[in-house]
This record gives sequence, C-alpha cells and structure tokens, in this order.
Amino acid sequence: MALQPFGAGMFPSLFDPAWPFGRGRGGEMDWAPFPSLTSMVPTAGSAHPLDVVETNDAFRITVDAPGMDANDISISLSEGRVLTISGKKKHEVEEKDREGRVLRRERAFSTFSRSFTLPENVQEGEITANLDKGVLEVVVPKVEPPPRPEPKRIAVNAVPHTAGDAPKVTHQQK
Repeated sequence: MALQPFGAGMFPSLFDPAWPFGRGRGGEMDWAPFPSLTSMVPTAGSAHPLDVVETNDAFRITVDAPGMDANDISISLSEGRVLTISGKKKHEVEEKDREGRVLRRERAFSTFSRSFTLPENVQEGEITANLDKGVLEVVVPKVEPPPRPEPKRIAVNAVPHTAGDAPKVTHQQK
C-alpha cells in the first residue's frame, strides 16, 4: 500500500510562473505590487514540495524545508496511524541607515503541514527524521507482513432423508 499525502494546498502559488494562472503569463495575474514580499512568502501548497518513495524495507518521505532548522519542524504520529509533518518559520529583514533609522523592514511567515495515513506494515516505533541542509528526510521502516493462513476447507455434510422427506423439485419449461 502506498502512502497518499493529504492536506496540501488546492492551488499552486499565484506567483509561481509555472502555474498557468501565475506570474509571467500575461493578463490580470501578471503583476506583483510588492515583488520583494512575494518572493519571500511562499504559499502553503507549493512552498515545501515533498517526495514519497517506497522501497522494499521502508517509506522515505523527503520534504524541502529551506531555511528551517530542527526546532521549526514537528512530526507526530496519532493513534489512527496518521503521520503529520509540519513546520513554521518566521523570517524578518531590517535595513537601517547610518543613524540607525529603519529604512526597510519586511516580515514573512511560512508554514506547511502534510499528513499521511500509514499502512499496517510499518514499524511505528522505529520512525526516524533527519534535517540536512534544508532537506528533511523521514524514514518509516516496514515490517514483513505476517503470512496469510492457507484457506481452511470446510466440509459439507449431506443430511440423510427418507423417501417421504425429500423435497420434490419440478422444472417447468415455457
């Protein structure tokens, strides 16, 4: 059984030039009133893409989390085998002149949350997560599923009837 993510944004970023309704296509959406802000604030649906790869021994979930550190990321596993990976990052930029007066101050807040229902053949207690250079890798080890028992054959017993007890079957043809 493969992992299926849910909770991703329904639409990609309006500022993503690869999306047909995004910037760079012309028309009404081809503008960005504050380009420095739009480049800083990614949208939830496209900011943190992920890959899910199933191997013989594990599921490997890789999430792009640039600029985040381990304290910005939370991973939880609920009773219903729902694995949730979420993160939030606040970013502030301030530029001052020589006298210390603020010339420019920008703030951005980035969040993401993705959830997966894990299949039954995983080792829930052995899940690991590592963050390396802005890439989070979550490894969900698999267990060998127990062998399925062979189908059990059930005997059919004939019930003895006397001549008077036997049901009469009549077939009528039309």
